[in-house]
Amino acid sequence: EKQVLTMSINFVEEFDDKLEAYTGMLNQDYPEHHVRLWRSHFSPMYDIFGELVVGDPIHGDLPFFNGEKIKGRIVIVERGVVPFVTKVRNAIHAGALGIIIKDNWHCKEDKDEWMHSQKCIVGSVYNNGDGWGQHDNPEAWAQAYIPTYFVTSMRGLNLTKIVERWEKHSDRDSPELSSDSLIV
Repeated sequence: EKQVLTMSINFVEEFDDKLEAYTGMLNQDYPEHHVRLWRSHFSPMYDIFGELVVGDPIHGDLPFFNGEKIKGRIVIVERGVVPFVTKVRNAIHAGALGIIIKDNWHCKEDKDEWMHSQKCIVGSVYNNGDGWGQHDNPEAWAQAYIPTYFVTSMRGLNLTKIVERWEKHSDRDSPELSSDSLIV
């Protein structure tokens, strides 16, 4: 199974002062970018389609302050502070379609080491096809019914920056910009 996020940027202003943020991500035929993700062992096995939003607080350790923005969207949070399952529960409570947990520089990205060892998430190896968290208590994950993914620090940071830049565009008063212009 391929674990890849396909991100489409459907509209970019011609004179965007931050156009370089999209360098290498757009082409004339189909504006999409692929990001390697790692599915949780307890994640449902269906794909989702929705707008990305960054969680506030970023660690997802408390109920989200931006819950109204998260509802019906995919939320990005950062690893740390609380267990992964707590972040997922908070995302579900806010009405998220799914969640992406970005690493906090714990996993070694040099030569994609995180894909070959258990150093990133103990008990799971990406290249073996393991879903992360497979040795967690299933009862803790029983109510975690939304697609749940993990992404490495650099990929997650780039993804978060793109979402934040896009949100700045969405806040501008332009009839050509719609809230669903950045989708995955």
